[in-house]
Amino acid sequence: MRILKAAALALAVSAVPAMADEVEDVLTGAIAAYQDGDIKLAREEIEYALTLLKKAEAVGLVGFLPLALDGWTRTIEEGENAMAMFGGGISATGNYATDGGEFTLTLLANSPLVTSMAAMFSSVTTMSAMGEIRRIGREKFLITDGQVQGLINKTVMVQVEGDDVDAIFAHLKTMDIAGLRDF
Repeated sequence: MRILKAAALALAVSAVPAMADEVEDVLTGAIAAYQDGDIKLAREEIEYALTLLKKAEAVGLVGFLPLALDGWTRTIEEGENAMAMFGGGISATGNYATDGGEFTLTLLANSPLVTSMAAMFSSVTTMSAMGEIRRIGREKFLITDGQVQGLINKTVMVQVEGDDVDAIFAHLKTMDIAGLRDF
């Protein structure tokens, strides 16, 4: 029981203030269900609280999407986490457009897919065999046909689909890569 209360408290404290009330209510409901012996409901409530916290994390990840440069527009994709089909994690996606082209930039974190890609991105030889490599600071990005991929601190995957590589990199250079390292 103490462990459940400690977990509930830790989850509630880490929630963003706007969601704190709902997270606290759900965790309080989980504790009440547990005390009543309804383990299934307690687990469901905890899982729902985790879903709320993942949404809060995803909102934080959206803040790392670069702003649109002059002449470009950016639209943030709303909705459920599309990366759940790849084993979970959180994602943020921005669509960038101008009269001359468009691209889609997705950030993915806390996912087994990111972990599985770490080996490939740690080897320049492997990356070179797959396509062109460009760097922004110390971060390497792989350019293949219509796609740019990078892995920040082995925890956040950057995936961009589009044909204008120079415009993509102009946007990527404005991204808070140092902040992503700490995400």
